[in-house]
Formats: sequence, C-alpha cells, structure tokens
Amino acid sequence: TGDGGQTVTAYTAQFGNGLSATLSLEAPRTTNVIGPGSSLSNFWTTGPSTQSGATRYPDIVANVRMDASWGAAQIMGGIHDVAPLYYGATNATGGPSYATGFFVGAGIKLNAPMIGPGDYFSAQVNYAQGATGYADDGATNGATVATGGAGGYYSNLTASSFGFGVITDGVYGSGVAGTSTSVDLTTVWGVNAAYEHHWNKRWQTSLYGAYLSTSYNATANGELCVLQTGSATTAGCDNNWQYWAAGSRTQFNVDSQTYIGLDVIYTNLKTANAGLVTTVSGVQGQTGARTISDQSAWIAEFRFHRNFYP
Repeated sequence: TGDGGQTVTAYTAQFGNGLSATLSLEAPRTTNVIGPGSSLSNFWTTGPSTQSGATRYPDIVANVRMDASWGAAQIMGGIHDVAPLYYGATNATGGPSYATGFFVGAGIKLNAPMIGPGDYFSAQVNYAQGATGYADDGATNGATVATGGAGGYYSNLTASSFGFGVITDGVYGSGVAGTSTSVDLTTVWGVNAAYEHHWNKRWQTSLYGAYLSTSYNATANGELCVLQTGSATTAGCDNNWQYWAAGSRTQFNVDSQTYIGLDVIYTNLKTANAGLVTTVSGVQGQTGARTISDQSAWIAEFRFHRNFYP
C-alpha cells in the first residue's frame, strides 16, 4: 500500500454473511522520535533530526469488517514499537526504554441508491498514541518540518510568515534532571468524511472534509521548545497543532476507460507556536526573521485519465 509500497503479511478469515476479520504483520509505518540529538541550528531549515533505533517487531494490525448490500463497516486497531536511540551521541550515554504505541479506528460506508444510483457516504475516525502514521498519512515522512503535506511544513515565507507542525511518534529528553527519561508518546486523532453523488452515468460529484489534531504533553512540549527557542518555558511555545481541509471533485466519464476530473480544495493549518518570531536561513530561498502564524491555501487539480490496459 502507498506509493512506495508497504511490506505486509496478512491472513483474512471469512465467517459468512459478509463478516470477516484480518490479522496483519506490517513493516512499521513510521518509527521516528525526537531526542536530544536534534539541534536548534537545523530545526527551521531541514527539520529536527530523529533519534530512532531499530524496531523489535513489526506492527501488529487487525480489523473486523462487515460487507452488506447497505454498504460496509469496520473497526480496526494495532500496536507499534516506538524505538528511541540514546540520550547522547553514543550508546555509552544510555537511552530511554522502548515504548509501545497503539491506534484504534472505525469506518463506515453507506450506500444511498434512493438519492442516486451509485451514491454513497463514507466516514472514518482514528485515534493514535505513538503510532502517528495510522492517523496521519503525512507521518510516513517522519519528524519533518519540510515543504508540503498535512503535517510539518513551511508556507508563505515570501510574506514573512510560515506555519508548521511537528510529526513524530514521541519525544524524549537527555535523561538529566528536568528532562524525560522515557519516550512521551504523541497523541493524534482525525476524522474524514465524504459523499459522492452520481448525477447520471457521465457525471459525478463528491464533497469531502478532513480534520486532524496533534498534541504533546507538557514534558514533550518543553523538550521541543528547548530545540526551537533554547528554553522550555518560552511564552507562546506550544507545539499542539491542527489541520483541516474541505473540497469537492467533479468527474466527467468520457467512456468506460476515460474520465476527466476537477478537484478544488481549501486547506487550513492552525500552526504550532503561533505568534513567535524566529530566524530562517536558506529555506525556500528565504533568510531572515519570520513570524509563525496560521496558514491557508486554495488548491485546484485537473486530471485526465485513460486506461490502456486491460
């Protein structure tokens, strides 16, 4: 699954009448944690470096699903090994214990033929602690502050501002007094919903929306603030952030193998550390003082799709 592929070994049991269950062992969706090896000098340029060790076991994921004439419903969950590295640069400094992250979720699809043939409503909700990749698909990029994506990103630098959000499974400190000696897991929850209406065999339109919330406890937030501002108690340093988007897509089916689509999306980022001013150097060609503030954008995508096989 996904653009780069996901290594999965799974077994699905069919119980009859549309009821099934799947147990899957998967290559870890993400294994990134932020430790004291990250530095202030690179936080606003390449993003905080991660301090991740080798995972001990694959992600263990399971679901129970019902498929019927009315649609489908599913509940799912899994556990994820959160693997930190060391307090310092080498193993001589020691390190925090491994932690176990988890996620749970539920999804539903309801067919609505009474409104239009092929119409349906779908929704999904996810909650994760230390398994960010299962609630935020941008989390496969790890703990990054880079251009693009629903997670950490810069934007609008030419207007002297940018917004960002740190994506990570967890945060830990240097192990000395006042810092965490264990991994503080990141909490993420999100919801997605969509409705697709078929006007006729040629035309169809969908409406959709998504909301994502990422939060850090007080200890983790303080440790991130040290990396960002040099102090755990900087006023206004708050690494909790939220993201939402809404959009609509209309598709024209030219024939059974060809369609044309137009997608219009509005996105909004409620940034971490709103109101703080920091200095960036060489980011998207920009250097100087920048204010951290909420960001929004309109996106339009046009697609022409043709199947040549089969």
